[in-house]
Amino acid sequence: MMNGMISKDALAAQIEKGLREAAVGKEEGTQKFRAGDVKAARRAYLMAFMQTKSLLDTMAFQSKGSGGSSSLPGMDMPLDDIAPKHPRLAEVQGVHEVVCSNLAAVFVKEELWEKAASYATKALEINPHNLKARIRRAKAYQKLNNLSKWEEDVEAG
Repeated sequence: MMNGMISKDALAAQIEKGLREAAVGKEEGTQKFRAGDVKAARRAYLMAFMQTKSLLDTMAFQSKGSGGSSSLPGMDMPLDDIAPKHPRLAEVQGVHEVVCSNLAAVFVKEELWEKAASYATKALEINPHNLKARIRRAKAYQKLNNLSKWEEDVEAG
């Protein structure tokens, strides 16, 4: 390991482990949410969120020298060259997107509107076509009385 960089094999193992743990948290969160245990769902989804965010941060750090100007959603790290170096980037982003959207649902249920809008936005930064995230954010904007942003989401949805 040089300058914080890890080997390709170590990174692959870290991604595999992180995705497994995130999948467990996502599934547990879904089960708890469906059972009405919103607090337990939030804890499980937040664990999955931290796993996927950590993986995305690591992937961005590993390709930091790319010199690109693009960034991962919610981060100031370069995105250029990450996909070719990390073929599982799309998979990690996909899990992260779903977890963020599910956290938005939890925060809607808890009537924590700013958090709901924030997590829905994180999901939409990865996939602007995520209809569930767009609906959750629109509802949060409506409750926050931010009608211009609500209208944008309704028109986009």
